[in-house]
Amino acid sequence: MRIKPRQVLIAFHVVLLVLIILPFLLWGEEFDALTLELMSGQRAAEVFVATSALLAMDIFIPVPSSAVSVSAGMLLGAPMAFVSCTIGLTAGCFLGYGFGYYFRRFHFNRWHDDPEFRKLSMQLSKYGYILLLFCRGIPVLAEMSLMVAGFHRYPFGKFLLITLVGNLTLAGLYTYLGDSVQNIGSVYLLIVVLLMVPALSYSIRLWWLNRVVAE
Repeated sequence: MRIKPRQVLIAFHVVLLVLIILPFLLWGEEFDALTLELMSGQRAAEVFVATSALLAMDIFIPVPSSAVSVSAGMLLGAPMAFVSCTIGLTAGCFLGYGFGYYFRRFHFNRWHDDPEFRKLSMQLSKYGYILLLFCRGIPVLAEMSLMVAGFHRYPFGKFLLITLVGNLTLAGLYTYLGDSVQNIGSVYLLIVVLLMVPALSYSIRLWWLNRVVAE
């Protein structure tokens, strides 16, 4: 029985989802502890490097990225934390795109090279950039969307532009609010921030998907 392109696409997304969620389930607490240790450096340079490295590796390991970004704002101040977070988030985008690109080129195409699937990939790219932007602030979907972009061969220039917009927005928002929390001393504001950004991103994403389907 011939496998349909949409079935292959669904299977690929399920595999990615498992690869991203499984580390959270197996080593989530250990990485939370490691993150706290790395972010507790006494010198600004240590915190700067730890922030960039953790956010870059968030594509593969269960890093609480929003907590890292807010903590950087509290420890470094908004300007320096903004630069550190932007570097880390952008590096993570490169890694995610490269993983998806490599997977399709060296593994996927060896056993599945179907013209219908390539056509479906092109159709998905029509709205893919908007969804890629809205996924930047949503845990799991942020990492998954980067790998999907590489897998479906989004033009790298456009990919870089749209993810940079998302990264600058997230870095600016989280680090500014982290700096504000440090000055105000309100834990409740921190909790609201950590819940608000993913919820808002997900709501916009659902609205856009419903609009596309309606058209």
